Amino acid sequence: MRVLVLGGTVFLGRHIVTALLRRGHEVTLFNRGRENPDLFPQVRRIVGDRDGGLDGLVGETFDAVIDTCGYVPRLVGASAALLSDSVPFYTYISTMSVYRDVSRPGVTEEAPVFDEEPDTEALGWPALGPQKAASERAVQHSYGADRSLVVRCGLIFGPYDVASRSRSDAHGVSTNTLDYDSFSGRIPYWPLRVARGDRFAAPEPRDQPLQLIDARDLSEFVVRLTEARQAGVYTATGPADGTLTMSGFIAACAEAAGTPVGNAVWIPEQVLVDYGLQPLTTLPLWKPTALTPVAGLFSLDCSKAIAAGLRTRPVRETLRDILDWALPDPHLAVASRTPVISPALEAELIAAAG
Repeated sequence: MRVLVLGGTVFLGRHIVTALLRRGHEVTLFNRGRENPDLFPQVRRIVGDRDGGLDGLVGETFDAVIDTCGYVPRLVGASAALLSDSVPFYTYISTMSVYRDVSRPGVTEEAPVFDEEPDTEALGWPALGPQKAASERAVQHSYGADRSLVVRCGLIFGPYDVASRSRSDAHGVSTNTLDYDSFSGRIPYWPLRVARGDRFAAPEPRDQPLQLIDARDLSEFVVRLTEARQAGVYTATGPADGTLTMSGFIAACAEAAGTPVGNAVWIPEQVLVDYGLQPLTTLPLWKPTALTPVAGLFSLDCSKAIAAGLRTRPVRETLRDILDWALPDPHLAVASRTPVISPALEAELIAAAG
């Protein structure tokens, strides 16, 4: 196939391009040429900008397009409208954040999503869900349900996981661009922290369910469905058996790092709350039981995607690969020494836990 990839040089996008090339497809990248411009020298590039700079795509024809970097509905809609007559199939990478209600486990693709138009084009939470839901509608407006694939991702992890945050101009106004210059620190925080080999703070409840998906497994799924022009909406996360918990994740980190799992000091949930730690951010992946609005966030129903061929590798394999990628890189090694929580705060938490 001749495949156009919008984006394609950062994290998930680069893994999707790698999967396409491995499977013998002819790939063309459309992006601004700012992020990892030396990647994939064998691939044709069209330099442009989704915000008013789509001219390079006029007159181009492809068998399919994979949109890895669409966040703003206006810009996603412009791309879909331009390509709808010359590219027969559109794959859009969305997010589990589109679901309006994740207060209970088992949310399926049929669950309601945000249906209001977002009131901002600034990137980030909490606008992400409405923006992505509106972007899905923009794709389906131009392509219809029979010529479009929407993949709603869970938390993605793996090698080349770097930060994405909105840039602002001198007046604090979002420029609708992403800055990938720094280490994300979200999921990779854990294997890097555990690999240091000393005692570390781990969050209760340890039986909290988790869902994560390796970017390479997600890429393989996206590419195979695009090859088959398999239209529809799929929630894609893992592991496939749905048995991962926080304690299992920490154990997998220790196994990947070759350090004792006994270094984990499990911090009671109330201690974390009393110290003002923010769920999912200050201590990555921590979701207190009191956070009922998102109680089902890591318990989504992925049976449709699994039936369509989604396969996920063991978590410890991904964690090992993260360590192999991150530790030899001096930039990432420096970043890994600046934890999401400070060493002083972590020491206080461990002391408070007794």
